[in-house]
Amino acid sequence: MNDDEFLDEMQKVDEQMMAQARKMFKPWFDIMEAPLEDADARSITWRQVPTEMPQLWHEMKVNFNAIHGNHVRLVRNNMKYMAVQLPEHEDTLLFTKKQIPECQKELLIAAHRHDASKRQQPEYIPYVWRYYRTTWLANGEQDTRVTDFMKDPSLGQAIQDAIVHHVEHNRHHCDWHLDPDDMTELDIIEMCCDWYAMSQEHGTSIDAWVESVIPRRYYFGKKKAVVFKVIDILKGQPHE
Repeated sequence: MNDDEFLDEMQKVDEQMMAQARKMFKPWFDIMEAPLEDADARSITWRQVPTEMPQLWHEMKVNFNAIHGNHVRLVRNNMKYMAVQLPEHEDTLLFTKKQIPECQKELLIAAHRHDASKRQQPEYIPYVWRYYRTTWLANGEQDTRVTDFMKDPSLGQAIQDAIVHHVEHNRHHCDWHLDPDDMTELDIIEMCCDWYAMSQEHGTSIDAWVESVIPRRYYFGKKKAVVFKVIDILKGQPHE
């Protein structure tokens, strides 16, 4: 037997042994020879996007900064306007003349820290996703990179948990208080500035919003008049 014949014979033996091995260990071979899926689709969860899909996460943070930044800017402008208006409405807003300077100072401090918790954990990552979901839906769900993530029930729950954490840790939200009437006048002013900023962002009616939440969602008793007075003052400010 020459060299070529020997090599042919050895190849036949190898093929027979491989065929026998495939039959004996078929499940293992099926796994090893299966085509590889896209790594992102196979193993990445929405929680891993910041580290595993940095370009997408960068775009999501830019989106968050734009939406959140614009909202905070509007709230701060509204609160600065209210600070200027306080001396003109001391009686109806339940402040005394002596209290006005300190109240103005407190309003400006509150304006500076408004919604700061959204930039901190445990709120930050879920809120980045929440705002991107809003943009994603508005754009007709065209960004297919996030389609599967958006369907994940755990993401929806994380967003809801972040919202609850936010309203329970920021006193300008009624949910921070056992009773809305426990809110101070400064709390109410910041709350109304927040509501008015949302109407400015979305081009919606502030009056319609107030009617939808008072008293159905938030029952104000003695402080109800303060809420409506602040809204009236805010509606009187010059448009941007």
